[in-house]
Amino acid sequence: MRRGKPKSRRALDLGCAVGRSSFELAAKVPEVIAIDFSRAFIRAARKLAKNGSLR
Repeated sequence: MRRGKPKSRRALDLGCAVGRSSFELAAKVPEVIAIDFSRAFIRAARKLAKNGSLR
């Protein structure tokens, strides 16, 4: 993602794994949709978000 103000208000993170990039994107845009095939990765991402481990 380029520096400065993004043109879009949404971002899509395909293959997000545990969401590290998704959390970074969330600091730049109001809405991030993160998708991964692995349920285990999605559970881990939700746990990290809930615990505030990643911001």
